[in-house]
Amino acid sequence: MKFLYATLLVLIASALIACSHYTKATAKPTPDESYQSSMKRLDKEIKALIGSASCSSDSQCHSIGFGHKPCGGFYAYRIYSDKNTNVNLLKSKVSRYNALSREWNRKNQLASNCMMLMQPQLACRNQTCQIK
Repeated sequence: MKFLYATLLVLIASALIACSHYTKATAKPTPDESYQSSMKRLDKEIKALIGSASCSSDSQCHSIGFGHKPCGGFYAYRIYSDKNTNVNLLKSKVSRYNALSREWNRKNQLASNCMMLMQPQLACRNQTCQIK
């Protein structure tokens, strides 16, 4: 009789472990996790597109607004060079990131300081786009 109870207990424990593993493996990410992972992925892709922002003249240096503050305006500006950057792809990815940022702020009812960040003035120094 003890053997039967022990066997039954092992089978139940095994089934519970298998079910908990199955649930974790197939669980869909929450909307917040999905936003965060999409934004992190896009941020990495944007950084990779920009690279070192190498330049040979000031005219190759540009900035693009990145992330939306709840009050409006951008959290930051990313500096890039059009010398080695696929500008259309960069603008597309930043646009998607900004849309996710705006939606994230709205969904989570976030607040921020309402200071507007001014677009930086840029120069090509040591073959790299930099803020003046």
